Amino acid sequence: MIRELDYDDLSICVFKSFNREQSTKVKFVEIDNKLLIREDAFSNNWDLKALELLVCDLRKEKQKGSYIVGKIEDNKLFGYACLRLEMFGSKDQYVQLQGLHVTKDYRGKGLGKELFLLCAEKAMKEGVKKLYISAHPSYETQMFYKELGCKLAEEKNVKLQKLEPNDIQLEYTIKRA
Repeated sequence: MIRELDYDDLSICVFKSFNREQSTKVKFVEIDNKLLIREDAFSNNWDLKALELLVCDLRKEKQKGSYIVGKIEDNKLFGYACLRLEMFGSKDQYVQLQGLHVTKDYRGKGLGKELFLLCAEKAMKEGVKKLYISAHPSYETQMFYKELGCKLAEEKNVKLQKLEPNDIQLEYTIKRA
């Protein structure tokens, strides 16, 4: 069951079993406000030190009031999303979807979409107009966000671009009921 995660859920023992591995053969690059495909083989994963930093960062986010949802069963994390509820942009139109990850063996089962939509719903309740996503450039990640209705961000967050220069800056317009 997906639920809002408590501070105590954000522990290294829960995150240890998480497999972020992502092998990429094709990625996107943004040039002149257009996405272009490039061949580029690389792999990403988190080692124990990276997981410890992630858990520490998520705990700080929780203390600041960020909305963190996930699926944990038998002390194992299957996926999580973190929505940082600090507004930014020229019209305070954005909040950042700071992270959305699903463990490797659980991808393609709809969990990522559920987590995304829960964050969008929470943002809507907070009166937010758009989610801002600094997303991994891999083909699979970009197609995931495209299928959800994300597009290139109209306004770029320079700080996030500098932090992850290879990421693609996206936005998602919150659909009002």
